[in-house]
Amino acid sequence: METQKYSAKCGDYYTYHSGFSAEFNASLVGRFATEKENSVTKKTHYFEGRYENIYVEKNKIFELQQVLAVAVQAAEEILNFEKSSIKAGFWFNEMPPGHRTIAHRHDDDDELLSAVYYINVPNPDIA
Repeated sequence: METQKYSAKCGDYYTYHSGFSAEFNASLVGRFATEKENSVTKKTHYFEGRYENIYVEKNKIFELQQVLAVAVQAAEEILNFEKSSIKAGFWFNEMPPGHRTIAHRHDDDDELLSAVYYINVPNPDIA
């Protein structure tokens, strides 16, 4: 695994490219599209016409297990923690073009890191 560290005014941040294929991400998006409409899927933080956080049950999206495994492995490397000592929470944030999120923090409980996995990022050169 190759993480890259960067420093900014707000603190250090890291990047890691998972190497998951376009087909993998398309399958993940398809399962998410189905599960986000499931009546047991929890949704919170409604603003600007959409829910900011969509909590799909982990076992409903097969690909999610692999994404979380990579995130935990990267976190263990960054924090220099022993294997299996890190827990990962997650949610989906579906943002159409032009939408944004508001400034916020992820330090409500015992969070040590926050991570983002971009499934699909539109090409800005295509109008």
